[in-house]
Amino acid sequence: MAKPTTLRTILTIAGLKGMIVKHYDVETAYLNGDLSHEVYMKQPEGYQEGGHKIVCKLQKNLYGLKQGANEWNRKFNDILITNGFKRSENDPCLYSSQENGEWMYISIHVDDLIVAATKDYMFKEFEKRMGHTLNIKNLGDLKYYLGIQFERDENGIFLLHQKGYIERKLDKFNLTDSRPSNIPVDPGYQKRQEVQEEAKNKEIYRSAIGALNYLATNTRPDIAVGTSILSRHVNNPKESDWVEVKRIYRYLKHTMDKKLKLGNRNETENQLVGYVDADWGGDPQDRKSNTGYVFKFCGAPISWASRKQSMVTLSSTESEYIALTEAAQEALWMRRLLEELDQEVVKPTVLFEDNQSCIKLLQNEKSSHRTKHVATKFHFVRDLYKSKELDVKYCPSERMIADLLTKPLEAVKTRQFTLDIGLI
Repeated sequence: MAKPTTLRTILTIAGLKGMIVKHYDVETAYLNGDLSHEVYMKQPEGYQEGGHKIVCKLQKNLYGLKQGANEWNRKFNDILITNGFKRSENDPCLYSSQENGEWMYISIHVDDLIVAATKDYMFKEFEKRMGHTLNIKNLGDLKYYLGIQFERDENGIFLLHQKGYIERKLDKFNLTDSRPSNIPVDPGYQKRQEVQEEAKNKEIYRSAIGALNYLATNTRPDIAVGTSILSRHVNNPKESDWVEVKRIYRYLKHTMDKKLKLGNRNETENQLVGYVDADWGGDPQDRKSNTGYVFKFCGAPISWASRKQSMVTLSSTESEYIALTEAAQEALWMRRLLEELDQEVVKPTVLFEDNQSCIKLLQNEKSSHRTKHVATKFHFVRDLYKSKELDVKYCPSERMIADLLTKPLEAVKTRQFTLDIGLI
């Protein structure tokens, strides 16, 4: 499956460039795969010949084989390469082709394809070429894909939401009639010290967290930090954890009409901009910090993350420095992806940071007793700053939208940063 960031990037470009986007399905996809090694199977009941000692040697791929998906992917890759498409070096599920200045992008998920093209005639040529080897079905303009609903506004900009998916999950967990909430997680949740009893149904908890992860990854950055924190308790959830999971669903019920807007026609430059923040010692159990970042391209939120850092830091400056390094890695990957998609990205990529000491540490090459223990790999961002690949600028905390991805916030800030990120 193409990464969610890749899909959002394609749709952002398609919306701003006025590209046509269609949805395709490959029928009986696995059966097209060729086996790369010998596979034998028992004779199916009712078709047995020669006794039970005789087995069948498979000539083609089948659904149910452990290697079935891999064999189909290998076959489909060969077909696309033969037909002039180039596989991305940054996302193996992304293909592109360029002819006479016209572009076509293909994002694949098993047998589902999202195809974006600059001209309408390119789809007929694509269907004709694919039809020689595959039974491919045109499902029309992109409207629904893997639980995500797609709309385009009057300017052709894509809007993503998962209202139907949220409604189904509310029904599944018996929360359809629950009272709505203005916040996804109580800001004081992690500070509670009292001993809590274990959750009554751990399987339901894990299922609910899995659904929230899918929402947070695809269209709802506003629940990312809450989902990240609550995911850490899937092995032994407490009743207080389940209360907060239900609060996120109550918040989703209150905000299910929100849509992620991919782009802004007022943006005149192809600029990739990042916002980075950290919550120092945010986890009360091990005192590790939380990293949060969000990247916008032409005003569209195409990438975000909320996760716990791998080490304990000794100061807020150090935790912010580590978060900055993690965001820098993502920035480089996204720049390469955008270049593959024929986008001339303005350099340097700007990262906004709200910690002045962190910025000074980045600019100062000298080592002190306060920073000499910082691992070499985290100075990677300093090298990028020196080479002018990245530029780090100060952003006041009250405008740092990545704060939404580091810790639970109160209602006013949640509402403001959600809007600033691009959920309308």
